[in-house]
Amino acid sequence: MDIWIQVTEATLQQGDYLAGCLVPVFDERFFASIHAQQSAGAEEGIQKETEAPEEIEAPGEVEMVNVDVYDLIILTQSCDLENDKAKKIVVCACYAVEAFTKKNPDLGSKSKLNEISSGRMWGLFMLPSPTAPSEALVLDFRDLHALPTAYVKQHAASLGPRWRLQSPHTENMSRAFAELFGRVAVPTRRFKF
Repeated sequence: MDIWIQVTEATLQQGDYLAGCLVPVFDERFFASIHAQQSAGAEEGIQKETEAPEEIEAPGEVEMVNVDVYDLIILTQSCDLENDKAKKIVVCACYAVEAFTKKNPDLGSKSKLNEISSGRMWGLFMLPSPTAPSEALVLDFRDLHALPTAYVKQHAASLGPRWRLQSPHTENMSRAFAELFGRVAVPTRRFKF
């Protein structure tokens, strides 16, 4: 059974591989500018706590936001995508091993890559590449983004044929993602008999 299939349909699903997505990068200058605008607005009058907040008006100047280009995997559940329940789509960055180790040199040793491959490193998950099955992709669940659904649909359509992770590999990826965010740090109670 193949892990990946190529699809051309407009429908998005969990496990869709989207190459070359634009992701906004909000740097410190952007937030400083927004904070200054909000502070200036707050000086004009203090809103009572019981009042509903007003819509934030667009600033007079257009704020430019830098973007990076990422290869991404959709993490939002397919049922939410199919039923139009997602205003934004949760995606994570994925990298070829060489690019991942360049970005994370402390994780570039064979022993660390083997830990990732065997699922023993929280927040990272490895899959065979759809374009070169002898090579691997590293999914970084610590590098998440929520992108507008309309943009993701438009980008997916512009790709033409794209890769989709097949079941049960989609569910395995989802399980690894859930384990990262579902972990609870409580002491283990051990019984002695």
